[in-house]
Amino acid sequence: MEAFFDALSRGLATAVSRRQVFRVLLGTIVASLWAQRAEASCADGCGPGSYCCVCNGQTCQFCNLSADTCCQGQWGCSHTQPQCCFFGGCCASDTECCAGFNTYDCCNIFTSTCANSPSIKCCNPLLVCVSPSGISKVCCPDDPGFCAQVCPPHSPQIGISLQSAFAGAVSFGVVHNFTGADGASPLAGLVQDSNGTLYGMTNTGGSVAQGTIFKMAPHGSSFTVLHNFTGGATDGANPHGGLIRGADGALYGATTNGGASNLGAIFKIATDGSGLTVLYSFAGGSTDGASPYGGLIQGPDGTVYGTTRVGGSDNLGTVFRIAPDGSGFTILHNFTGGVIDGATPNSSLIQGPDGTLYGTTVIGGSEGNSGTIFKIAPDGSGFTVLRSFTGGSTDGANPFGSLIVGRDGKLYGTTRLGGSANLGTVFQIAPDGSGFTILHNFIGNPTDGAHPYAGLIQASDGTLYGTTINGGTNRVVGTIFQLAPDGSTYSVRHIFDVNAADGALPFAGLLQAPDGTLYGTTSLGGANSNGIVFQLGLEKPSGDFFGDGKADYAVFRPSGGTWYVLDSNGAGNTLVQQWGTSGDVPLRGDFDGDGKSDFAVWRPSMGEWFVIPSGNPGSPIMQQWGTSGDIPVPGDYDGDGKTDYAVWRPSAGEWFIIPSSNPGSPTVQQWGTTGDIPVPVDYDGDGKTDIAVWRPSNGTWYIIPSATPTNFTVTQWGTNDDIPIQKPIGQ
Repeated sequence: MEAFFDALSRGLATAVSRRQVFRVLLGTIVASLWAQRAEASCADGCGPGSYCCVCNGQTCQFCNLSADTCCQGQWGCSHTQPQCCFFGGCCASDTECCAGFNTYDCCNIFTSTCANSPSIKCCNPLLVCVSPSGISKVCCPDDPGFCAQVCPPHSPQIGISLQSAFAGAVSFGVVHNFTGADGASPLAGLVQDSNGTLYGMTNTGGSVAQGTIFKMAPHGSSFTVLHNFTGGATDGANPHGGLIRGADGALYGATTNGGASNLGAIFKIATDGSGLTVLYSFAGGSTDGASPYGGLIQGPDGTVYGTTRVGGSDNLGTVFRIAPDGSGFTILHNFTGGVIDGATPNSSLIQGPDGTLYGTTVIGGSEGNSGTIFKIAPDGSGFTVLRSFTGGSTDGANPFGSLIVGRDGKLYGTTRLGGSANLGTVFQIAPDGSGFTILHNFIGNPTDGAHPYAGLIQASDGTLYGTTINGGTNRVVGTIFQLAPDGSTYSVRHIFDVNAADGALPFAGLLQAPDGTLYGTTSLGGANSNGIVFQLGLEKPSGDFFGDGKADYAVFRPSGGTWYVLDSNGAGNTLVQQWGTSGDVPLRGDFDGDGKSDFAVWRPSMGEWFVIPSGNPGSPIMQQWGTSGDIPVPGDYDGDGKTDYAVWRPSAGEWFIIPSSNPGSPTVQQWGTTGDIPVPVDYDGDGKTDIAVWRPSNGTWYIIPSATPTNFTVTQWGTNDDIPIQKPIGQ
């Protein structure tokens, strides 16, 4: 099936219509499943009706049934030879293959019958019927041959429009494609200021192809190049690490090249791009560092700390500190390698709650030169190797990324190699070096990543997120993953693809914005193959009115239409808001995407939504969506970090959704029937709310996972007297 997945990814990248997408998928499936059978059948002879034929001396896998001729066309036949329909064969322009009922017939989508056998009902294998005129039909689960606009009411429909079926596995979006002139190949992550502006650097590109500093709005607008690196004595060049935002509001960073000796520089620049100043030029040799690959950090006292990859007493790298004005540059440690020390640090440092600095080296250490974890005091004293990696199947090797301090006080990080498949690991370790544990071994098959280069982040929900530069369906372009801090649950959130609509090779880690959205960069891919900035939406906890990542205590008092909220972090903060009236339905949701729940009600008598956006409470929103009898089912169905207006109509079992990312194109999905209870939440963990119902009569859950919408799930759990906790408020 490997050939199937490879061909499918190539085909989907070039398909330009829903019908083309269907033909690509269907034809690829058939070509994969039947190639061996067709090849074997050729030994039985050729002729009309056989699996293969000889035409002009060439053996063919698909044959014209009416003559001893090869079928011509992408999937084994041509539109002028519709009788050649053989699972993946071609039919006339208004039909699809009548697969599963008459191997050599075509299914007329208008009538849902086989063209040459009208008494036989048909439905294509994708459980989707889309006619050329745009009429959408679905296959009904209790009668796979029945393709209709409405299925019998006792079963939920399982049809998905092809457009939504191939919309993508997760709520991922490209927010900027680098052109080369504005930068290329970003190797580091982003930083964000209090106004939401994102800042970053590229390794190459710009006016002289030596990298840029840029800023942009979170969703890609207002992209601005703040600085084009030019190298030389007065400028840096080719940054690998990221920026930090200093206590004075300026941006600080380091470049691998440039400076007076072309061995790298430390600089600062204002957020408007003015006043770039080289604070320090590395000189290398035995008394100085050279070529910093990691970024900088700033301590509570304002001191800036970092590492260099080479230079120092043994030319194996250094740890240094410097004042924000460029004074007081000091080497805190010279790496010596061997069995007692690390060598070649590639990442930034972190500072623990007690002020201790922690970091990693790519090589060195006591076991096989596989890298180390170390700690050092801010004054350079107390340098200690906490762990020497050993590699092999039971340990990681060669950590390239930075560490983080988790909420539990433990250190978390990644190794590029080692582990069960030698494709890298995620680990945790106590700050004193005890309790080292491998949390995940990357295996690099189509469903997992390989070779994590960057460190992790811990998101507001406590989950760890990171990137790999390889792995996934395409093996070589990388993934975004999530992992519980105890290693108990792991999933891939996005698999990068080699096309203009996606990035490739993410060397950088992720940033989480206050609204919960993740941002990052890839070094290649995108419309110009120069890399991208991307975003990944995450579903946020319901009822978080204070934006601290925790649900709060909140009640709605119908008699006065008043909300009472108490924060859940123990600080005693409260909110009291009159919003709504008797008969209104209180709703949970972050409609403006600022990371806080908004006060919102739905008025059944008029089908109207009334929302006070927490980001702009002086401008309430009124949205008419739904009618009396509908059930409001708000959720983030498109994964953009904002709650969407949505209702479920019990009388027809239909979902009506206004996606906040594209409000001009509402979606309608039939799923469920009268008596069902809507239970929309994110069941597959991809950051999007899934359409789902629970049927009390049989205690069964029917779910359309947004990550794989053609693979609906049916799970029996509960009895008719139970209450599903995911049901909407008031139901």
